[in-house]
Amino acid sequence: MMFLFSRPFLFEETGSGRRIVSWRVWFLIWLLPGMFALTAAGLAGWTGLRYLTTVPGEGEVVRVYDWPGETIFDRGTVNYGPVFRYEFAPGEETEASTGMSSPAWNFEIGSRHAIRFDPRAKGNVMLAGRHNWFVAAVIALIALVTAGPAWWGTGGCGAGCITGVSRAERAARHGGVKPHPTGRGMGVTPSRGEGRR
Repeated sequence: MMFLFSRPFLFEETGSGRRIVSWRVWFLIWLLPGMFALTAAGLAGWTGLRYLTTVPGEGEVVRVYDWPGETIFDRGTVNYGPVFRYEFAPGEETEASTGMSSPAWNFEIGSRHAIRFDPRAKGNVMLAGRHNWFVAAVIALIALVTAGPAWWGTGGCGAGCITGVSRAERAARHGGVKPHPTGRGMGVTPSRGEGRR
């Protein structure tokens, strides 16, 4: 793993001997926000697929399980997992939980709530609401927050912010055009007989 932090891996040499940041650095910088973005997209897609493959219904609360929170996010609170009775098919009732829990789901026994269920097979039901998108939204927000520094380093600021190499020099290295001697940009050396106009 040490080669990931070695100079040859993180930096490249220009023709003039100056160091510029390797493309591998930009990959590593964008890796974290990219992973968060893919995770958020995957969770949102999975939730959307569940909405497309389920039908709306109404469930009656028959039991509510409770247990204390054990993670850093819900420690000190009590989580509730309701069990609903609903009509799976005409004249056929069944019971199912959401497979999830929340401190806000301490429903009264006998209360009725909007749910979604898969009409093809009995299984966990969905309690309708925006909470189904909450995890994906939080992860997407984290992706945006971590993408800010990544964009500043690679797009908004550029390689020169880290190495002192100008954009012209970096472009010259990859494009084969010699940077202007003043460092203002990319220039072309005029041929003999040409001058300023």
